[in-house]
Amino acid sequence: EEYDYPAMLNTVLPSHIRILGWTYVGLEFDARFQVLFRSYRYFFPLCNMDLEVMKGACQRFLGTHNYRGFCKADRTQQDPNYTRTISYMAVDLVTENTKNPQLSIYSVTILGHAFLWHQIRNMVSILFRVGLGLDPPSLISSMLERGVKYNYGMASEIPLVLFDCEFENIKWNKAEIDLGKIWFEAVVQTTLIETLMGDGDLKCVEGLCDKKVQSIMSRPYIS
Repeated sequence: EEYDYPAMLNTVLPSHIRILGWTYVGLEFDARFQVLFRSYRYFFPLCNMDLEVMKGACQRFLGTHNYRGFCKADRTQQDPNYTRTISYMAVDLVTENTKNPQLSIYSVTILGHAFLWHQIRNMVSILFRVGLGLDPPSLISSMLERGVKYNYGMASEIPLVLFDCEFENIKWNKAEIDLGKIWFEAVVQTTLIETLMGDGDLKCVEGLCDKKVQSIMSRPYIS
């Protein structure tokens, strides 16, 4: 009889980490190099950002480009390749807050085969700056064409999730797990914090991206 490995592992893992599924693979299987595509999602509150501008800006990332301007350089490689392909990128509503729309939760979904070091967090940081009106959408196209890295801060790592990976001929067995307790604890904490916030000044973008007024292209390069 097959052991219930997910249940066994979940008993020793922290409560915020859960095994949701499993499958059999051969000894030669390599999760990193045999992946067909990776899907990342970055969750964020609206916080006065212009959604329509952000949705249009996402289209500028699509295709194959030089992403040197959107990553941290790997000094261990003598001749690094910064060319990557983004096949899908979009902004979608996740949870609507009718009482305070600025606290509605959205996500940026980014789909590709491989990504550079901190590429997603750099892309999202620039996308947020565009949404806040700190830089024009054309900045994205310019950075992709120039292939240079400007001095700017990355978006926070907290809302970033590696959401899905697709492999050839892999079928997952879903684990029997109740996420209700985790959801209950999280939603109660969220509701409590929102209640304490009230209708005061909204500062929920703090720490999500580089919000300095100075435009990105007027800043110095990073080698």
